Amino acid sequence: MGRRGSVNMLARPKMMILAIIVLLVGLPQTVFAHSHIESTVPTDGDTVEEVVETIELSFDGGIEQGATIQITTESGEEIEPADVQVNSPNIEVELAEPLASGVYTVAYQIISADTHPVEGDFTFTVEAEEVTEPEEDVTEEPEVVEEDDANNDETTEEESVGSEETETSTSDEQQTTEEGSALIWIIGGILIVVLIVAGVVMARRKK
Repeated sequence: MGRRGSVNMLARPKMMILAIIVLLVGLPQTVFAHSHIESTVPTDGDTVEEVVETIELSFDGGIEQGATIQITTESGEEIEPADVQVNSPNIEVELAEPLASGVYTVAYQIISADTHPVEGDFTFTVEAEEVTEPEEDVTEEPEVVEEDDANNDETTEEESVGSEETETSTSDEQQTTEEGSALIWIIGGILIVVLIVAGVVMARRKK
């Protein structure tokens, strides 16, 4: 009995250690593994012919808030995202305006659920047709313009004729007035002469 009891007492710690090892091995590996990029839209190396207004990143594990997304063109120009929404394990990047044709690199920095920082990047090409605003149809009306010019010419000619007629009538009136004044002076002079002659004749008769 003494030996069996001592054997059992020695076996128990070994069984507990073995159970702990099995338990640790049996835990999901994702609890201790870092989150890695699983897929992106657009995909890495893809050529997109549609308009790109959003970029999506999906990870194989949980991620924390506060992701950093940097978008650069082939020439190194940085494009500032309009908004970055983290809905673990996904990230949605909204752009201020659709991407023009060109090559773009998206660099990301995230914190996985196990608090380890994870970073990486992917590249894609955009070959979308540029959106152009429709030009407004401008209807030319040369005939209307010519008619307007003709009307303007006629109006100008009428105004000129009217002005000439006004000047003519004014000068005629002035001439008539001058002639009337001269006639009055002539008649007045004749009357004065007649009165003087009559006075002389009457004076002679009285003598």
